[in-house]
Amino acid sequence: MRSLVFVALLAAGTSLAQARPMTPSMTCEAVQRLVQRSGAIVLGFGPDLYDRVVSTQRACLYSEVLEPIWVPTRNNRQCFAGYTCKEGDYWRW
Repeated sequence: MRSLVFVALLAAGTSLAQARPMTPSMTCEAVQRLVQRSGAIVLGFGPDLYDRVVSTQRACLYSEVLEPIWVPTRNNRQCFAGYTCKEGDYWRW
């Protein structure tokens, strides 16, 4: 009985998982607004391509630096979406 309850809860949890927004089906302006509004969001660029995109340094770890990211959108093949957090070459003191 416990295993049935576990399987039911697991199935419910996976069905509630939210799909990441796919940038090729969005306009550049819509992607930029989504990143600004969310602060940090995982965007999909293709079937197996995705990255976490942030609007400010505050969404990164202290040792990380911002790196600009351009993504494909419906109306722009290289839309500036925001930044990704990358491990820096130094520690900021």
